[in-house]
Amino acid sequence: MVNPAKPPRRPHCYICGSTADLTDDHIPPKSFFPIGQRENLFTADCCKDCHRRLSMDDEAARLWLSSAASASLAGKWIWHNEAFPSLQRKPKLLENVRKFLSHLEKRTPQGIVEAPVINFPQARMIPFIRRITKALLYRLYPDYDYFSDFFNVIYQFETVANVTKVRSLLPYLTGRSRGIGVFRVWHGIPAEKPAGGLSIYLFYEAVCFICIHGKAERYKPKYPAGYKEWDKLPKFL
Repeated sequence: MVNPAKPPRRPHCYICGSTADLTDDHIPPKSFFPIGQRENLFTADCCKDCHRRLSMDDEAARLWLSSAASASLAGKWIWHNEAFPSLQRKPKLLENVRKFLSHLEKRTPQGIVEAPVINFPQARMIPFIRRITKALLYRLYPDYDYFSDFFNVIYQFETVANVTKVRSLLPYLTGRSRGIGVFRVWHGIPAEKPAGGLSIYLFYEAVCFICIHGKAERYKPKYPAGYKEWDKLPKFL
């Protein structure tokens, strides 16, 4: 797939570059935040055609991320009050993620019970993190041409706080956060040679991703056999 060229002027859609019919896309989505924490969020300009294709993916990603066993209080609130109940309210969402759902038997004082387990599908989470990265590059580095970059999501941890390899990178990056125990990002592009960069994301104090991007072929991701991204996402995501 050939990426679009970076438009010469802003505002434009951070995904496809269109300058028509723009709206604000919240990064991460507003629904990731508990009620009372949905102000002053990161936003990026997005055309309405790309934006409407993201709503199902937003809900699926929120479901997976908030289900982490070590999620923060904010993550647990989202899971119990919005993410898990949405499976009962929205048949299309349930159908969309059904193949990733399973059950695990747990021993309790009342006996053996089945607990729902939601698996992390890499082919759905990788484009979500790629999207978050592009949106924040658009917002935080307006002069940088990320349209010509490769994006490689290279790590994924469900227990993150003491991952040595991640923590060792943080002093070299700029850190920002939104919400209490919801979203943190550390990011950086070398000023002397701006041909790529690195972002680290932490959701609900429990799930971490590292995304490295750049224009050289070495940044091109190598996916395992059978890797296939959801075909309902925006074309240039």
